[in-house]
Amino acid sequence: MLDIKCGWVDAVSPGRCFSDGSSPKNPPLPLRSGLRFLDSAGAAGNSMEAIATYSALVYDDDPRRRAVTCEALERVGFSCRGSGRTAEAKKLMHGVDHDLAVVDVRAAERRQLAVLAAAVARAPGAKTVAITNAGNPDLMRKLFAYGVDEVAIAPIDMSGFAMKALSLFEIDRWRAELSTPLGAESPQDLLRRIEKTLLSRSDELGGCYDAVFDQEGDAGEPPLGIYEFIESYNSPRSASGSLWLRTTGEQREFARVTTRTSTENVPVTKHGECAGEGFRAILCDISEAGALMIHTRAVPLTNLAMRWYCVTKNLRVTVPAHVVRCESIGRFYEVGVRFD
Repeated sequence: MLDIKCGWVDAVSPGRCFSDGSSPKNPPLPLRSGLRFLDSAGAAGNSMEAIATYSALVYDDDPRRRAVTCEALERVGFSCRGSGRTAEAKKLMHGVDHDLAVVDVRAAERRQLAVLAAAVARAPGAKTVAITNAGNPDLMRKLFAYGVDEVAIAPIDMSGFAMKALSLFEIDRWRAELSTPLGAESPQDLLRRIEKTLLSRSDELGGCYDAVFDQEGDAGEPPLGIYEFIESYNSPRSASGSLWLRTTGEQREFARVTTRTSTENVPVTKHGECAGEGFRAILCDISEAGALMIHTRAVPLTNLAMRWYCVTKNLRVTVPAHVVRCESIGRFYEVGVRFD
């Protein structure tokens, strides 16, 4: 929980003017969702050098504070849309795609709490931050009971507030970067090395599995929702680490890296002939020795021919593999394979 004791005024950039209490009139802000930062008065927010990473909706009936909050969030990569009108804010919370909702409830009025309830009721994945005053523990308990992700206590240092809001989305990646020793191989370099090794194996096969894939034809598209499921289930493993493949009474450890690549898979015999219906799955983790995939149904312990496009090069790799485990995770299955 935030408890930072500085003022709002410190976060205002030099030269930003608020002549009538409205938000500053600057060039349009490019948003990831295609929106502009427009407050209820129709004023456009400041431009950014880079496209925003996340989108935010800010509700505060004080136009000056609202503009300062949006400015701080924009500095760390958010695109912002602000409103000070209750009905408009509730409509935005329900009707506009966003990653973050910031709701000022310092007055603890019913209209403010109504906007907060609309923000919390948004689709899963969006984060909600409430801003309130100190000295009201009952309200804070209610806020967390509503499902708020973070509570900020005014007065606020806005730079710290913005970084805390960003951490709601980036904390796993930051931890992974901090846990990587200096001079260690980066995930991108590791993925490049792994794919280079697998491409060499693929070249050695000389296209001997092409007929298998031609026979099966198009394996179709990944099912809806599978990428979102992988992100929510597998996010703690999003950085370089170790991949364990369990074989018959044996464990082997290899450097692995996370990827989100769609792969075609066809069951084959030990002689490389088609032995079943092909399917498409998503590679989660990959190493030089094996991989973890997510699929919609259980996969028996069998031989596979696998084919996918590399991430670091626009080349297709084909390798034989063997399924060594298959475990249920919710409505999907995690499939561990060992490359032969």
